[in-house]
Amino acid sequence: MGVEVRIVKSVDIGKLLGVPLRRFFNEAMLVVYNDVVDHAPVDTGILRASLAPGGVTEVDPRDPPQYARVGTNVDYGTYLDDQDKTGRYHYRAGPNEGDATTGFLTGSLDRQGGAIDKLLKDAARDIESQWKAA
Repeated sequence: MGVEVRIVKSVDIGKLLGVPLRRFFNEAMLVVYNDVVDHAPVDTGILRASLAPGGVTEVDPRDPPQYARVGTNVDYGTYLDDQDKTGRYHYRAGPNEGDATTGFLTGSLDRQGGAIDKLLKDAARDIESQWKAA
């Protein structure tokens, strides 16, 4: 035999979690996408176009969403991102000219961690305020 306490509120879970999480994942995806584009080894072409939202880059369509992802379906993107495998450098024009492309995609979470943390805190505040208002 046991004792339990139920925490119950009459709340629309889709509204409570779905709206703030969708906003979080959309904004986080754009932060990461913009960072990846800024660090991409090319300014135009198939690789750059493959990063755009609507392909691999997306927010989970379920409600509430559970992930966002930024990526490419171009095979050579893997080699440009991971110099340890190729040992080759891909030089680019612009402010990063001469830099290795290592981590142009996978390094984005480290580069943008602070911005993503802030977005997550904003989502938590939205959920908390909706919970208190219910």
